[in-house]
Amino acid sequence: MFHVEWKGFLVNNTYGVTRMQKREKSIFNVKVVPNSSRNEIVSLEDGSFKVYLKVVPEKGKANMALIALFKKELGLKVSIVSGERSRKKRLRVV
Repeated sequence: MFHVEWKGFLVNNTYGVTRMQKREKSIFNVKVVPNSSRNEIVSLEDGSFKVYLKVVPEKGKANMALIALFKKELGLKVSIVSGERSRKKRLRVV
């Protein structure tokens, strides 16, 4: 188990499951890879995330899956600040 401070969040990892506890509202960058073989959130060295999604990017399905994945895997409720039609997005913790 480890604890890491990341941009206003406390990241806990126990047995491969990562949880982020909200310390303050924050905006962060995400690069989305839709139509992937898995649903996964990967933290990058620059403080952003790369998110792999199984769904195709049509009619907002990938955006909905992105929001749901952050809620399920990290326990965070997020909203898209910018990039709704782009693979590069900015998310805000609400």
